[in-house]
Amino acid sequence: MANIPRVYSLVNNPIASLLAYEIAQIPSQPKVPQVVLLLNDQKKLSRFLENDSKLTIQRGNDPDYHHTQFMASHLPPVYSSGQVASMANAIFSGPHTKGVVQSIRKYRACFEDFSNILLVDPPAGAIEHLYRKVWQNVDSRPNLFVGVTGDRSVATRIDEFRIDVKPGTLSLSVSPVPKDFKHYTFDDELKRRQDVDLLSLLDAASGNENAIVPLDIRYYSYGELLLIRLERLIVESCTEPLAAIYGCKYIGELLFSNQADDMIRKMIKEQMRILWLTHPFLANIQNSGIALDCERLYSVIKKELKAGVDRKSMMRLKIDQLEATNVNELTGYFVRLAAYRKIDCKWNEAVTNMVKGKVALTRHRALSHKYL
Repeated sequence: MANIPRVYSLVNNPIASLLAYEIAQIPSQPKVPQVVLLLNDQKKLSRFLENDSKLTIQRGNDPDYHHTQFMASHLPPVYSSGQVASMANAIFSGPHTKGVVQSIRKYRACFEDFSNILLVDPPAGAIEHLYRKVWQNVDSRPNLFVGVTGDRSVATRIDEFRIDVKPGTLSLSVSPVPKDFKHYTFDDELKRRQDVDLLSLLDAASGNENAIVPLDIRYYSYGELLLIRLERLIVESCTEPLAAIYGCKYIGELLFSNQADDMIRKMIKEQMRILWLTHPFLANIQNSGIALDCERLYSVIKKELKAGVDRKSMMRLKIDQLEATNVNELTGYFVRLAAYRKIDCKWNEAVTNMVKGKVALTRHRALSHKYL
């Protein structure tokens, strides 16, 4: 690429950091790459500057550390005149809808209708929330793209400005997001993939033979990737919360509970009824009836549980460590959809409330002298 466009990346999780790092490794990048790291606040920026403005990556058992200096900021970019500068390309990520929306809202004035924003593994409901609360006017909406990673656990150790990663390739499935869900066609999506600087940078990074973390970028239509995302959402929402409630160390333990099996079937049926009623455009996506069939999804979940005999429940682990869970982005997402359309959602609501109750009790016990 002759002229390297600037990219801004909010580095609040390892995947966003790795993407920023690999874009910075494109051979045509200048010594100080055209990648700006967006940090949460002035204190984090000061720590980054004290770290010589470097992001460090170690791959597997490689004895050598790989590091690169970056530009960084904790505020929206401005010109010397004080006028807010445009951000043509940006990468955002985060585990919770509220955090993602707040981060993007902070830079709202920098985004134009031509801006390209990649949302990496966005939580369920984040895009709808952005359209409803940040960009209500269709004509003012930037070009949003969704990126879904194949392996979220690529990082084995995470310090503030250092990431240890597993050997192997980081796969990223990308699709454009319609600016208006009610009126979009597959042909429009094909047009939106062309001449997009952010996607060109990802392609260049994936073609870099000297990449520290090789990227495998694959492109899908919005409908195709949405079906993949919904399947992942349903599988996770029917396993992680139940594993946490039952106190399962491994999600595969749910196979030994008939009550859990019955609850999974009820949750799937309720989730699908809510999705079809709140997302009528799903019917226009090819093979959606097959992909979102209740029996098929139940089989996928059973297969996931059998494969997860030795896979720890992340939600149970977070509860035990007194960390915030993502239940609001799992069963809680269906609860919000149902409430918005006044649809019955008793099973998913019950599971959501039970997880929240368990979180509250666990924190109470951790602070009570009676349990010391």
